[in-house]
Amino acid sequence: AETAEAKIQGLKQENATLTKKLNDKRNDIATQKLQKRLEVLEADLEKQMSKGIQGDRKYVELSGQKSHLQNQIKVTLEKFNAVKKQAEEAEAQLEASRNIEKTAREEALKLQEQVRILKQEI
Repeated sequence: AETAEAKIQGLKQENATLTKKLNDKRNDIATQKLQKRLEVLEADLEKQMSKGIQGDRKYVELSGQKSHLQNQIKVTLEKFNAVKKQAEEAEAQLEASRNIEKTAREEALKLQEQVRILKQEI
């Protein structure tokens, strides 16, 4: 019963760790907001370019901004996809931990029942 209790405590700690990890990953979803902002800026840039830009200097500047924004979007998407994958893995680990904890509790109950039976026999 002590081993099962220790196992349950270990699983609770692992569960807490995985829950924190999952929450951290969810917080990283803020990168989506950055991506949306970059898309708005890119759309604004496209509008400005389509209206006809005054002078080559402005065109070059906006093209550089567009390229920079596209690179930022690409990096942000890569980071978001990595975070999303980690969050999915953390959720799977959390579910597995919950299943293990449930099994450990069931085993602990069985052991307690066996101890009770043995005590009655003695």
